[in-house]
Amino acid sequence: MTYLYYSWGPPFIADKIDEKFRKELLDRGLKLNTDFRSELAGHIDKENEYTLDDDKKFFVENMQKHIDDFKTHSDLYLNKVMFTELKLKKLWINFMKKGEFNPIHHHGGDISFVIYLDVPEKINEEQIMSTDKNGGPGAIYFIYGDPANNWSCNLQKFRPKTGDIFIFPANLGHTVAPFRSDVTRISVSGNFEIIK
Repeated sequence: MTYLYYSWGPPFIADKIDEKFRKELLDRGLKLNTDFRSELAGHIDKENEYTLDDDKKFFVENMQKHIDDFKTHSDLYLNKVMFTELKLKKLWINFMKKGEFNPIHHHGGDISFVIYLDVPEKINEEQIMSTDKNGGPGAIYFIYGDPANNWSCNLQKFRPKTGDIFIFPANLGHTVAPFRSDVTRISVSGNFEIIK
């Protein structure tokens, strides 16, 4: 007998970015000093915005492949064209340290992403040692749907590694768990808006 399996929820992709892109984005991010915390949900002491047009141009050019992949996936998954053109709305870098976290939140704009530029090995070791049956220390959780229904899964969890990228609709709720290791994990997030 042949079975058909169906899934539902928002389109979502996980991938890896090119190493050259990762290093350059990190180098540019380390030079930033425009505090962006007042615009964000995180309980993180250092979150800075990319404000230079050159930085944004570099980002969009290197991000295009991933946006194209997300568009292809979304169009097939939803059986309709969701967008033809996007504009970068906001771009920022997070320096997450011991005990810091992001509560459940969603982003502005239409399409969001998170890119992990540097995930110290100590966090991976901490996750392995954790008795947490979910994602564990430093995990990112994406939340959709009704958690009270025993016949549905409303949570996707990931233990990010250096170079990982996640792209998703901006209104998809997500949260980031704290870790205990005395290290800094660096990620970049932002939002695109659809040009009508």
